[in-house]
Amino acid sequence: MKKYLSISLVSALVLVGLMGAASSVKAIILPHDAGVGATGGGSGTAWVNPGYVVADDTNYATAILNLYGSSESLNATNYGFSIPAGATIDGIQVSIMRKSSSLLAGNSIIDKSVRLIKNGSVVGDNKKNSTHWATSMTAVGYGGYGDLWGATWTPADINASNFGVAFSVETESLLDRTASVDYVQMSVFYTADTTPPTVGTVTITPSILSGGILYIGNLSTISVPVEDNLGGAGINGASCRYSLDGGSSGWTMLSAYDGSNCVFNGVDTSLATGSIGVNVDDSVGNIGVSSWTAPIAIDNEAPVIMAHSDVTAVEATSGSGAMVNYIEPDATDNADATASAVCIPAPGSTFPLGVTTVTCNKTDTVGNSAISTTFNIEVVDTTAPVITLSGNDPFDMYINNDYATLNPSPDFSAIDAVDGDITGTAIETGQNFDSAILGSHTITYSSTDSHGNNTTITRTVNVVDRNKPIIYRIGGSPLTVQAGFTYTDAGATAMDRDGSDITSFIITVNPVDTNTLGSYIITYNVTGADLGSYTGTNVADQASRAVNVVDTTVPLSY
Repeated sequence: MKKYLSISLVSALVLVGLMGAASSVKAIILPHDAGVGATGGGSGTAWVNPGYVVADDTNYATAILNLYGSSESLNATNYGFSIPAGATIDGIQVSIMRKSSSLLAGNSIIDKSVRLIKNGSVVGDNKKNSTHWATSMTAVGYGGYGDLWGATWTPADINASNFGVAFSVETESLLDRTASVDYVQMSVFYTADTTPPTVGTVTITPSILSGGILYIGNLSTISVPVEDNLGGAGINGASCRYSLDGGSSGWTMLSAYDGSNCVFNGVDTSLATGSIGVNVDDSVGNIGVSSWTAPIAIDNEAPVIMAHSDVTAVEATSGSGAMVNYIEPDATDNADATASAVCIPAPGSTFPLGVTTVTCNKTDTVGNSAISTTFNIEVVDTTAPVITLSGNDPFDMYINNDYATLNPSPDFSAIDAVDGDITGTAIETGQNFDSAILGSHTITYSSTDSHGNNTTITRTVNVVDRNKPIIYRIGGSPLTVQAGFTYTDAGATAMDRDGSDITSFIITVNPVDTNTLGSYIITYNVTGADLGSYTGTNVADQASRAVNVVDTTVPLSY
């Protein structure tokens, strides 16, 4: 026991000296006993009672070596270290308390192999000592500060239960030798993680920054992004804290880390009296602090919605009403910028005929709701139906033909913007006129929609004669007229096939010149009744008369 204390004290003094020489060394774990001792296999003599190496006492693990013999590996593991995450391993020291049964003739036991065990496997450099073992229990050290045994190490490697030491021995003696081991202790040098977490900008939800003041509600969510050099595992969730008064009265701790942010839900921010901030401890106690928010103000003031005039006399475009694109009224707020209220039905909706009430609401960023306002939108139907005629207007037909056959019913349509096709309710009058009567006839069409809007139009139907008139010449042909005498033509009469006397419309062309001898043709032409005049297309066959101007007077002889 005295030897163990002596070695431990020497180690501690050496470590203190190292710390003085190298200020980056933050921590030293003094010798730890192994938790498990066991044979590790290999060729050679087996160890008896390998489990005795876990304590400093008078119980030893032993191996009896024959001539030039060697031992199997003796493994000591499960040291129970708890080096904090993020630490840098600076060195590993092993201390083995051992002795040999004899130094006769100077031949004793020597180290064959001293190596470390990482994740259950033997790794790194062999630190064996070629000095013969003493015959009394002596603690011998291997490694130390700055010695990593040719391997890389993390705190997790050191803290693992399968971390330890594997060693074996041999002898050069011609006689049997017994190797005895009391304990296998280990010390670890490390530099602790001193890098604080990086704490980002605090976000208050809901909130709005206006005029240098951060307006918030009575209940809020506080969140802030956090990064640590060890990643998410380096943040202790229970060490996310917030302050509502600039840190004046301490910090409120909540377990709120979600893997990338510290989040505080449902915080009673009505208690805030200053800026809000967050600080965070990592798993080894390093503290990171966020920047502070702008000064806080609790916003309990609701927005105010501006009045909106009623929208009247919007003309319906269909039976569903009309689409109305009104402008939503503005809403003002003490913190939020002026913005449009939210109205239902929304702009661009189809409003039915009649009066519809529009309701407008507005909630500001922190949840204060305005007193709702309303206005009316009126949709009316003042547009008359549109009547469209089928067939010509005016419509020409021959005498004694049937109009309904020539232009079958319905000879029109009536379409209304609201009621749709209302041809069936329209009224047609005058269509049963007497087609035996030449001239113009009027048909009237009238349609009234469900809201009393009326359209009335007419169509003119012209009944015309399709038969040629007849010209009757008065007197014979040819006629002979004595030169120098006056010729008066007897003319002609004309009658249309309906019995009408159209003599007065005869066009007579009379080229007879009794002063000039020759043959002349007098022509008679007339056009029958059509469109109320005698200028239509029913042209009579031309009548004519031949007139010969002759001189038959016998001269007198004297």
